Amino acid sequence: MTVPVASVHFALLGLSAMAFDSCDSAADCPAAGAAVNRAALVAVVAVPVALTSWLWPDTRTYNRHRWAHLGAYVALAGTSAGLFLTVPVGR
Repeated sequence: MTVPVASVHFALLGLSAMAFDSCDSAADCPAAGAAVNRAALVAVVAVPVALTSWLWPDTRTYNRHRWAHLGAYVALAGTSAGLFLTVPVGR
């Protein structure tokens, strides 16, 4: 599950460069840059959460923890994708 979501985030990171198309070399676009940085940070945080969800022992007592981590991963991945899709354009 981590690999497909990471590949989607990688593609969105590549496509988010279009938010900077309207910026010329003299202008800086702080809002678009900050939005891309936030989305990338959330995506990076989501990967360890997914990996730790499977580090819990596979016993009945830890199933609640595993599902909680998996739910947090889905929430973080969705938030990151939403942040990538709402990057403000430059000027």
